[in-house]
Amino acid sequence: MRAKFPVVHQKEGENVWVTYVKNQIKKKNNCLNSVWVGPPGSGKSYGLLSFLCLFEPDLELEGNWFFDAQSFIKAIKEDYKRGKVWGFDEAGIDFHNLDYHNELNRGLNAFLQTSRHRNYIFGFTVTYMSFLSKGVRKLMNTKMTAKMWNKNNQTIIEPRKLEFNDEKDKFYKKRLIVKKADGLWYFCNRILLPKPKKQLLIEYEKRKKEFTDNLYDQIEKNLESLRDKQQKKNGGTINSLRLEYLELLSDNSYEDIATIKVVSEGYVSQIKKKLEKDGVVFETKKTGKGLNIINRGIYSLKNEVLEVNRK
Repeated sequence: MRAKFPVVHQKEGENVWVTYVKNQIKKKNNCLNSVWVGPPGSGKSYGLLSFLCLFEPDLELEGNWFFDAQSFIKAIKEDYKRGKVWGFDEAGIDFHNLDYHNELNRGLNAFLQTSRHRNYIFGFTVTYMSFLSKGVRKLMNTKMTAKMWNKNNQTIIEPRKLEFNDEKDKFYKKRLIVKKADGLWYFCNRILLPKPKKQLLIEYEKRKKEFTDNLYDQIEKNLESLRDKQQKKNGGTINSLRLEYLELLSDNSYEDIATIKVVSEGYVSQIKKKLEKDGVVFETKKTGKGLNIINRGIYSLKNEVLEVNRK
């Protein structure tokens, strides 16, 4: 039988997709461009991390795992090690950012087209394939769909080889045909990936938290900036967000406010500086938490501001 599907000979003790990728790199001087898809909580990030560890058991996140496009693009430009593994997690955040959506797709397109000889193993996670431009999708050769976990805490993945037919302008998703030593064969419908090592997960969750904290801080800053612009457009009404922080600063430490508002202490410090630009004068309390407010600046008309905001 002449198979129209990709074929791999089963190797005892090794994941069949690991065997297939190794053969593609060794025999065809190829690389792995994989996209890991699935809704939030489906296991795509842990799945990708676990899969990369099958190629590099002592994988370190530093220099190999990224949460933002700028760091990733810089790394692939500077690190030319052959056979390197790359993970770009939460790529959908940057792909969905319209400010540089096109530039990111352009950068990835260039990387995928020109770097095959580096024999890298690359995967990134997105919620939907539609986050990628068609140009990037055409260059992906593997799609991994996360399907949650089984009772043994293994991530269930549906792997497919991607092929694009340019004449028909159509994508084909193909399963691996796995040939066994006894001559029998079967289609690989899914693979099971073990949970990554505990220490690696601790480091991953730490970096993920830093990423999300910075992301939320940036979102809040952007919202505040938009609110400021709208207030100026409407006649320069007083910033209600800063007024809220002013009240919090009078009775709480930076740490307490950061916990209450779910922001970083650095962000609280930035708000305090903006309040000072608005004419507020603070004085450190000799006892207790918070700061003495010597002069409320433009916020001395507190009651009037609240009334304006109600309207």
